[in-house]
Amino acid sequence: MSLSDLKKPGKRQKAKKLSVDEFIDGATAYSQGRAEKRQPASARKYKNATFSLRIEQIEQLTKLSRQLRLNKSKIIRRLIFDAYQNPDFIEDNS
Repeated sequence: MSLSDLKKPGKRQKAKKLSVDEFIDGATAYSQGRAEKRQPASARKYKNATFSLRIEQIEQLTKLSRQLRLNKSKIIRRLIFDAYQNPDFIEDNS
């Protein structure tokens, strides 16, 4: 006998598809005790990316995230969008 044999028979509700932003926003709201209405799933697709930041930059991103009440990924996506629209926006300050 396996654990799957112990499941109750019947219809299971299908999980609603959420975008990455919707999932993160929902988790953030849940952790802060806030209830938010879900927005309709967008057609955008996301892929994980790995990059390196200095400790100071991570701390700044964390503070900015708290101040703006936005998740870090959304802030980074917005910065990339702004830099792409205006390449002069970025100076080499590595």
